[in-house]
Amino acid sequence: MKALPSLSLAALLASCCPCSPYGPAGRHELLLAVPSLPPTWALLPEQRMALTWRGPGGRLVSALAQPGSELSIEVERGLPQAILALPSSAGRGLMPAGALYPEGVSEGDRLSLDWTGGYAASLALALSGAGIDPWAYDLSRLAVEATRRCGDPWLRPALGTAEALAKRDFRIDAFGLPRRFAVSLPGPGPWAPESPFAPAGSVSGAGACVAQLPVGLWRFLGSGEELLVSVDAEGEAAFLRR
Repeated sequence: MKALPSLSLAALLASCCPCSPYGPAGRHELLLAVPSLPPTWALLPEQRMALTWRGPGGRLVSALAQPGSELSIEVERGLPQAILALPSSAGRGLMPAGALYPEGVSEGDRLSLDWTGGYAASLALALSGAGIDPWAYDLSRLAVEATRRCGDPWLRPALGTAEALAKRDFRIDAFGLPRRFAVSLPGPGPWAPESPFAPAGSVSGAGACVAQLPVGLWRFLGSGEELLVSVDAEGEAAFLRR
């Protein structure tokens, strides 16, 4: 029998064997599951999510979605990317949810966005923006371990973590439990923390909202304004409302 020409044989093999574990190259239709907002944000008005991802051909795509909803999207099949869902209240942003594609895809081509994934996706975008291959790192595992260690990975900004990774100066114990100080937030409240992981403040006997905050600069949202809280090494706090 006459042998197939080499070009035809290559085409035949390509048609029988997918080039990635997610099937042949081309478009991949996903069902994104957008998370519900944490209870600490329930007081905030006009809540919505702004989703961003790379569509087929690498073009940047965005769409609005409601918390707890689902959205069908298309991406370049098997090409790694970070997908973000940026929550906002009356146009004021909060820390994102997200996921990494394709590693987060489950049965039925479903990709569930979550708050830990938002930190991992933010790391991936920060590294990519600096010209560093984010897929050389296990960012999902890093985000999960950081959350396990300190409860809130956003205690260390994603940009700072990405810089440490780029300099090969990253240590997971940077996510240890920090000392916290009881800070009485100015009224009228209530105030919602910027991070979805941050606990809700308690109410003092005088009716003030008390937040347990480490040293640093922290942001809260109210129904119509923002509050910046700076905490120094002695636990003294300064406030800026805007």
